Amino acid sequence: MEEKNINTWVKIADEDLDTAEYCLNGKKYLWAMVMCQQAIEKVLKAIYVKNTDEIPEKTHNLTKLAKDTGIINELSEETKMLLDDLLIYYYGSRYPDKREKLDIDLTPELIKNTMNSTKEFHLWLKNKL
Repeated sequence: MEEKNINTWVKIADEDLDTAEYCLNGKKYLWAMVMCQQAIEKVLKAIYVKNTDEIPEKTHNLTKLAKDTGIINELSEETKMLLDDLLIYYYGSRYPDKREKLDIDLTPELIKNTMNSTKEFHLWLKNKL
């Protein structure tokens, strides 16, 4: 796989993280969470391409991607929980009944903490490239 493809995954992941910040500032909390999930998904896919020289599977499951990249055993329990939580918000954003419940649970403090954890993990992942 060309280096360009890895760089493209990373560029899109960076844009997703910027979008998450924009959503946070605009009080679109659910979308901030969705974009955090997308940022992590894409940088994990960049690592997958680097490690395997193959196109990653079309999945949004961050834990599966972490396993597929071979980094799952390097992750703390807190980071694994972050992956699970982000996936819940990603999938929940797609269904009205789940979305309504998720919106109720979202607070500025939760989003800020998630954003900080996502940014730290995003940087850690980029350093794997």
